[in-house]
Amino acid sequence: MPSMQIIIRYAVVIFTTFILITSTGFTLEKSKTPPVSPAWVFDHWVWEDDVNTEQALWQLIDGYLAHGIPVGAVIIDSPWATEYNNFIFNKELYPDPEGMINRLHEKGIKAILWMTSMINIESKTGEGEPTTNETFQEGLQKGFFANDGETYKWWKGRGAFVDYTNPAAVQWWHGMMNRVLDLGFDGWKVDGTDAHFPAQGKGYGGTISTQQYREMYYMDTYEYTVSKNPSAITLPRSVDILFALPKGFSPVSHTPASWVGDERHNWEPEGFPEAIRDVLDAGKLGYAVVGSDIGGYHGDDPITKRLLLRWAQFGAFCPLMENGGHGAHQPWLHDEETVRIYRKFVKLHLELKPYLYSMMMKAHNKRIPIVRPYNKGQFQYMFGDALFVAPFYEDKDEREVLLPDGVWIDYWDNKKNYEGGTKFIYNASLDRYPVFIRKGAVIPLYIADEETGHGAAFLKDKVTIDIYPADGGNEFTLYEEGKDSIDIKVNQNEGKIDISIAPANRDSVIRILSPQSPKEILVNGKKLEAVQKYEDIKEPGTAYYDEKDSRLWIRLLPDNIIEVEIKF
Repeated sequence: MPSMQIIIRYAVVIFTTFILITSTGFTLEKSKTPPVSPAWVFDHWVWEDDVNTEQALWQLIDGYLAHGIPVGAVIIDSPWATEYNNFIFNKELYPDPEGMINRLHEKGIKAILWMTSMINIESKTGEGEPTTNETFQEGLQKGFFANDGETYKWWKGRGAFVDYTNPAAVQWWHGMMNRVLDLGFDGWKVDGTDAHFPAQGKGYGGTISTQQYREMYYMDTYEYTVSKNPSAITLPRSVDILFALPKGFSPVSHTPASWVGDERHNWEPEGFPEAIRDVLDAGKLGYAVVGSDIGGYHGDDPITKRLLLRWAQFGAFCPLMENGGHGAHQPWLHDEETVRIYRKFVKLHLELKPYLYSMMMKAHNKRIPIVRPYNKGQFQYMFGDALFVAPFYEDKDEREVLLPDGVWIDYWDNKKNYEGGTKFIYNASLDRYPVFIRKGAVIPLYIADEETGHGAAFLKDKVTIDIYPADGGNEFTLYEEGKDSIDIKVNQNEGKIDISIAPANRDSVIRILSPQSPKEILVNGKKLEAVQKYEDIKEPGTAYYDEKDSRLWIRLLPDNIIEVEIKF
C-alpha cells in the first residue's frame, strides 16, 4: 500500500500538470511549487565514474558499509547501456541487472541510472562505450527525432534529440525506458544535453526553442517515471554556473532532487566555491532538494583529505548529500580519521531526515525553500527554519560569520550563545563545522546510535523532538512519509515550559536544552518520576536530567494529545 504522501505526490502530478495544445503541440503546466519528494532522497548517496561496472559498484558499496557508513542510494553513471539511451544494459559491464537491483533493494539501497534525451549515430570511443547505432537508425527511419534528425556533437559523441512533440516518438521513448523501469530501478540522473539543443529547432508540433525543449525533456522524464513508480525520482541539474542559466535547468515543479553540475577537485573558483554558490542560487530559485558532488566531479588536482571532509560537511548540511565522480572520493582512501569524521557527518545528516522532510513539505506547501541564502555575509544560509550554516569556502579552519537577528547556539557547544547581527571569526577543527541553532527552535531527529553524541541506540526507530526554548512560543509541524502530520507547540514563560503535541501517536522522546534541573514534570496532568541514569529512559513515562549536557529527556507514551508542563 503506497503512503499518503506518495499518493498526494502522484495526484499533484496528475491534476496540476496537463497537456496544452500550442504551436509546439506539447507544453506542460509548470509552477514554482516543488513536488513532494520521497523521504529516501535525504539518505546518503554514492557513486563512481572511473570504472563503471557492476563489480566496481559492489566494491564501492561494500567499502562504505564495511566502514560503518550508511548508504541509501547509488547512481549508476554512463556507460551502462549497449547504446546511449536505448535502456538495454550492457551485460559485459553489468552481467545481472535484475539480480543487482534486487540485491540493492534487499540492502535498503535505491538505484538511479544516468540518461539523456539523445540517441547517437556515433559514440565516444573507449572501454565500455557503445559501438553500434541501431536505435538511432530506427528513430531516424520513423521520424522520431527533432530537427529532421539532424545530429549534434555532445560529450558522448554525436546524436539526435528525441522529439517530445511527436506522440508516437514519446510512446516509443517510454517503451524503451520501461526496459529498466520494469526491473524496479528508482529513477534517473537526467544529464544536461538540453543545452546543446539549437535556439530555433523544430519538431512534429512546430517550432521549438531551447527553453521549450528543456522543459519538455525534464518534465516528461519526471512525469512518466512517477507514473510507473510513485516513489521514484529524477535527479536533474538545478543550477550550473558553467551554463549560466538564470531560470535553472529543470522546472522547480518537476525537480524532486537536483545537483549543481560538475565542479573541479579544488578550492579555486571553479571548484568547491562554485558548488556552494550554485547550491545557494538554487535555493534562491526555489528548488527544495539540492546538493553537489562531494569532493568535486573531476579535475587534474587530487582530492585532498581536507577538501573531501570540508565538502562532505557542507554536503551533510545540504538537503541532498551525494558523493561521487572521478578520483579518490572514498574516505578510506585517505586515512582512518577521514573515515571517522566522514561517517559522523553522514549520520548527522541522517539524523536530520524528519527535519528535512518537514522542511521539504513546507517548501511544497508554502514555496519556502530549504536552503535560504543570507546575503549579508559571504556564503551563508539558513538551512530550514532552525539551522544557520557558514561553509568554509577557503582552505582554512576559520572564517568570518555574520548571523541573522536573534540568539544563536553553537551546534557543537550548547553553552555558547551568539547575538545576531554581529560579525565574529569562527574557528573549527577538522571534525567540526560552522553551524548554529536558532534559539526557540524545534528540530525532530532520528537518532540511531551514540556516534553523533546526541543520544543512544535505543532511540532508533523513534522520533526525538529536540527543543531549544526561548521566551514566548514557537511551533513546528512534523511530517513523516506515510504518517499524519504532528503539530508541536512550545511556550516558555515565568519559570515553566509548556509543550503540546497533537496527535501524539508516535513512539517519541523529548530532548530539551535546559540550564537547570526541573522541579516537576507533568504529562497530561500526571507527575513523572525522574530516573537517575540516562539509559533508564528506555521505559516510557520517565524523565532524566543530564547536568553535564544541560539536557532534559522525557520518554513519552503514544497518545491522542500530549500536554507536557515543566516547572523550574
